[in-house]
Amino acid sequence: MIIHVPSKAGQRKKYWRRVIDFVDLNQTNGYAFQGYRVEADQLIELEIGNFLLTYDEIGSIKRWYPHVCLYQVRADLESPLEERFTWSGKTANRNWNRSWALSVRDPIAEIVNENRLSYEDLIDWDKVSTDRLKEELKRRGVI
Repeated sequence: MIIHVPSKAGQRKKYWRRVIDFVDLNQTNGYAFQGYRVEADQLIELEIGNFLLTYDEIGSIKRWYPHVCLYQVRADLESPLEERFTWSGKTANRNWNRSWALSVRDPIAEIVNENRLSYEDLIDWDKVSTDRLKEELKRRGVI
């Protein structure tokens, strides 16, 4: 699906866009969001279901706040990006703004990591022995 990466929201401050496929819960900063950066205001091609994270610092030089959005690519030609999560910091609290990644990491991880296919999800279970299936069901807490 060809999508248009959202433009930067603020005029003066830092911004970035990243296609993410995993959130590392051991990281407490922007490096928790694993993936690759893409340029704002560009056309790119992504698979349906991929996630795009945007970060913008909005406001004046003294009174700025971070704004984070998570989008998911969907099969809609008119509006291919669905906003799944949005968070804005507070202009009055600079320390809070510097810890933006911790504020958004866990809710974004729930969305991204639950939709991520693991190697085990790609296994053809019809070709797996009954004992192995039982082990997997025990591991998942089903039996």
